[in-house]
Amino acid sequence: MLQPILKKLGVRERLLLLILGSTLPLAALLLGGSIIDYRETLGRARMEVREAANLAASRESNVFLEARTLLGSLRVLPEVSALGGVACETAITRVRAENPQFNTMGVFDANGMITCHSSLRRQQLFGDPGLAVKVVAAGGPDFALSKFQIGKASGKPTVIAAMALPRVNGRTTGAIFASFNLDRLSDIAKDVSAGGTHVVSLIEAEAGRLIARHPPLPMAFGTALPDHPLVRFMQSSRLGGVTESPGLDGIERIEGVAPLLASDISDLMIAVGMARDDVLRPVRLRAILVGSFVALALLVVFLATWWLGQLTQLKPIKHLTDTSLRIGSGDFAARASLEPWQAPEFLRLAETLDDMAVKLARGKEAEREVARSQARYRILAENTADLVTLIDSSGKRVYVSPASRDMLGYEPDEMLDMPPQALAHTADLPILGKIKATLEAGTNVTNVQYRARHREGHYVWVEVSGRIVEGDGDVVFLMRDISKRKQAEERLEETNLRLVDLASTDSLTGLANRRAFDERLLDEVARSVRDGEGLSVIMIDVDRFKAYNDTYGHPAGDECLRKIAEVLKSELRRPGDMAARYGGEEFVAILPKTDLASAFRRAEAIMKALSALELPHAGSEFNTVSVSSGVATLRSAHGSRGAADLLAAADDALYAAKAAGRNRVAA
Repeated sequence: MLQPILKKLGVRERLLLLILGSTLPLAALLLGGSIIDYRETLGRARMEVREAANLAASRESNVFLEARTLLGSLRVLPEVSALGGVACETAITRVRAENPQFNTMGVFDANGMITCHSSLRRQQLFGDPGLAVKVVAAGGPDFALSKFQIGKASGKPTVIAAMALPRVNGRTTGAIFASFNLDRLSDIAKDVSAGGTHVVSLIEAEAGRLIARHPPLPMAFGTALPDHPLVRFMQSSRLGGVTESPGLDGIERIEGVAPLLASDISDLMIAVGMARDDVLRPVRLRAILVGSFVALALLVVFLATWWLGQLTQLKPIKHLTDTSLRIGSGDFAARASLEPWQAPEFLRLAETLDDMAVKLARGKEAEREVARSQARYRILAENTADLVTLIDSSGKRVYVSPASRDMLGYEPDEMLDMPPQALAHTADLPILGKIKATLEAGTNVTNVQYRARHREGHYVWVEVSGRIVEGDGDVVFLMRDISKRKQAEERLEETNLRLVDLASTDSLTGLANRRAFDERLLDEVARSVRDGEGLSVIMIDVDRFKAYNDTYGHPAGDECLRKIAEVLKSELRRPGDMAARYGGEEFVAILPKTDLASAFRRAEAIMKALSALELPHAGSEFNTVSVSSGVATLRSAHGSRGAADLLAAADDALYAAKAAGRNRVAA
C-alpha cells in the first residue's frame, strides 16, 4: 500500500516532509516567542534609559543654569569691575564662600588679565585664553563654558563658566568667571543612578573626556577616551539618543544619551546605562525553558520518523555510496541496483553511476595523453631562470621549478610545504593579501613587487605575476629576481634626496637658506591662524659687518658668520624652532607657539651668547662683534599677507634697534 505512494515521492519531497513535519511548528513557536520577548524587553530598556538620560541631563544642567543666574546677578554689582580692587575681591570672596559648588571665582579684563579673585591676590593671565577671547569678543556669547582643565589657582579638575561684564561705550571691559567643583556633578550622577542600578557618565563629547561617573571608575577626572564607542556615538548624535555598546568599564550596556544645555554653550553630554546582560537575563531564562520543551518534543518526533528515514533514505544512499567508492577505486565494472519503488532521483543516480563507470574506462587512455603533455610543459618550466610555481585551489603549492635554488636557496621539494607567507618580509604581508584577494575576484596579477626571504637570511626583491588556470581554479605564478633593479632605483632616490637637501641649505653656515625659510614661514603662519597660537620672528643683522670684512678680509668674515650660525643653533633648540641665513650678514629665526615677551628674551639670549665669544671687531664702537635684533609676533592674519606683514614688522623693529645704537633688541 505504501509502495505506490513512496514511488511517486522524490528525495526532495521526502526530506521536506520529514523536516517540516518534525521541526517547523516547534521551531516557529520558539523563534517567534523569543523574538517578541527579546524586542519588547529591549524596547522597554531603551525607553527607560532615554528618559533617565533626559532627567539626568536636566539635573546636571541646573548646576550650570544656576551658575549663569548667579554670575548674571554679580556682573551688574557696582563693586564687581574689570579694574579689580579691594571691594571687588571682598564681594567675590564672600559669594564664593556662600557657594561651595565653585572652586574659585574671579574677574578678568579685556586682555585676559585676572584683576579680582577669590583666592589670588596678584594679577596674572587667565588660564584659558580661548574662553577669555570667546566671551569678551564682539558678538560673542554672554555665557560660555570651558573645556575640562586643571584650575591654575585651585589645582583641581574643573570646568569654568564665564559671562561678559556690562559693556562700557559699546565695548566689553572684561568678564566674571567661576570654576566648578566637579564633586557636585558626581553627587548629582549618584542621585540619578536609581540606587546604583544605572550607570551615569558625564562626558565632554568632543574630546571624549570623563567629567563625572557613578559608580566611579579607577581613572582620574578628565581622562580622555576619544575612540570609545560611547564617545563616538555622542559626537555623531549631539541631540541625544540610545546606543548599545561596551561601557567605560567594558561591560555591554544599553546607553541613553542626552546633551546638557545648548550646543553653543556646552560640549557636555550625559549617558545613563543599563547592563545588557541584566536586561536580557529574564529573556534568556524563558528561552531556555521553551527550548527544553522543544528539545523533548523533537526527540519524540525523531524516534517516530527514524524508521521511515532509514528505509527510504539511508539504505539507498549507503548502497549508492558503496558503488561510487568502488568506481572511484578503479573498479569500473561495478554497477548500482535499487528496488524499483525507491525514489526516482535515486534510480536516476544509479543509472548515472553506471554510465560514469563506462565513461571513466574510456577516459583512462585520455589521462595518459594528458600526462605526456604535462611532462612537456614541466621541461619548459624547469629550464627557465624565472621561478615557476603552481598553487592549487586550496592554496597549497603542488609544483616548484628548479630555479628556486638560484633565486632563494631552497630546493623545490622544500618549498612545497611552505606557505607563501613564510617567505615574504613581515612588512610586505599585506601585499600578499591583496594578491590573494585579486585572484579570488577572478582577476590575474601582473608585476607585483615584494621582498622574499633567501635561505641564508637576507631578502631578495622579486616581481610576481599570477595567472588563473581556467577550469580547475589553480594559479600559475612566475617570480623574477629584480634585486639589482631595486638597488639602482634606491641609489637614484638617495641622490634626489641629497639634491633637495642642498637646495634648502645655506652652504656657508649650514643653516636653512632663504627659500626654505620662506616656505616654512607660510606653513607656520597658516598653523598659527588655525590653532590660535602665537608665532614670533627674530630678524638679526651683524653690526658694522662691512667694516669687519674691510678690516679682517672676507675669509675671516665668512668664519665670523659661521660662528654666529653656531650660536643660533645652540640657542634655538626646540623642535619647532628654525634658524636661517636670510642674506649676507642677515639671519632670521622662526619661533612657533611663542609670544612677544618670550621671543624678546630669546633674542637677548642670542645676543648675550654671541657677546660671550668676544670676537674682536676693531671697526665697531663695541670692539667686539655684536648684532642688532628685531622681534615681531603674529596676532592675526588674512589670506597670504600674514607672512609678509610679520617679516615687515620684524624688519621695522630691526631698524629701530640699529637707530637706537645697535647691539640691542627691539620689539
